[in-house]
Amino acid sequence: MISTATLVQAIVSGIAMGLIYSLVGIEYTLIWNTTGMLNFAHGKVITFCGYLFGALCLKQMGLPLVWSLILALVLAAILALLMSSSIFIPLRTKDNLCCILATVMAGKILYEAMRLIWGAFNVGIDNYFPGTINIFGATLPATYIYVLAIAFVMVVALQIFLNKTKIGKGMKCVSQNKNAASLMGINVTRYMRIATILSFVVCCFLSILLIPLITLSKEMAEMIALKGFAAGIVGGFGLIPGCTVGGVILGVVENLACIVIPSGYKDVVAFVLLIGFLLIKPSGILGKKAK
Repeated sequence: MISTATLVQAIVSGIAMGLIYSLVGIEYTLIWNTTGMLNFAHGKVITFCGYLFGALCLKQMGLPLVWSLILALVLAAILALLMSSSIFIPLRTKDNLCCILATVMAGKILYEAMRLIWGAFNVGIDNYFPGTINIFGATLPATYIYVLAIAFVMVVALQIFLNKTKIGKGMKCVSQNKNAASLMGINVTRYMRIATILSFVVCCFLSILLIPLITLSKEMAEMIALKGFAAGIVGGFGLIPGCTVGGVILGVVENLACIVIPSGYKDVVAFVLLIGFLLIKPSGILGKKAK
């Protein structure tokens, strides 16, 4: 018999991780919608931002938490400008395979840069979300509650930004039809840069949320990046609400599955769900079937 405390713990932690998957899916969506490219360097970008924040700002420079966050966000934005100017904008008219290979190689460069700068070993960072909280008899680390709250606010803020602001509406126009947007006087290149910066800023926030949950290491975000891509497919790729729904479903299902199966199979559950959707409903939960 499954206890209420176990069920609550699985659902709350599943929603928290699910929102993280949602944010990764949103990163893919932001760049896909404005450039038509898939950025398979996301895992390395998240990890690199984590090292900028944790290893550089907190450990080496000894900056306070807030100033570490600000500096890491600025450095992430600079990295976004470099990548958009060297990959996404020059290759936007090329074959998708060229773009995919370019992002994979960019990820390799970031990996080697981290290894050369910070070494091959993991970096220990003190938990800056300390404490525990009790919900219906389940004792949960306060980290999950912080992650849940911050990730939820970020998802809502991104929705408001894209739907209510001039820049957000411009990005949506570019995502729908680049040629038509250009003819209407919209600077497509500018919005591609903005979308990349926004995506990398989300990466930076993600790394900050992940550090208390996962040891700061070179591979910390690899599985998270894959599951974020899976969340986009499950919910409806290219749709921010779809990424949100897909991520939450993915996080909750894999946590509930671990109640009845060994936790070592947790990652398998997510990809079985992905394959099932590709076979049965490839457009995702909120996506529309292509005509």
